[in-house]
Amino acid sequence: MPAVNFTLLRDARDERDFSNTELADQVKISPKYLENVLRGADQPSMRLVYRFSRVLDLAVNDIVAADAKPTGDPSDPPKQPGRPAGPARRQDTEQDRKGPKRVAKDGALAEAS
Repeated sequence: MPAVNFTLLRDARDERDFSNTELADQVKISPKYLENVLRGADQPSMRLVYRFSRVLDLAVNDIVAADAKPTGDPSDPPKQPGRPAGPARRQDTEQDRKGPKRVAKDGALAEAS
């Protein structure tokens, strides 16, 4: 999905005096999804970019952000998301690997063994 220039979409919506509900009806998406797109929280598909282009009378190349081109060397392996930061794992000690020790209360368990 391409990165879109959501600022341009918001400005075009305001120039045409559309409410979010009206624009969502024109583009045939839910108003909630439109809000996410206009905030930049969701990236619309190219099909939806073409619908925005038609309804708001904008060029598709203007809607698709200029920085949407991939960066880096294409021969490099894809970057994997890192492990989420969390508390450090506890290192096991020799004593931790042994089973739990039962503590005899008043010698009752000690005699049974």
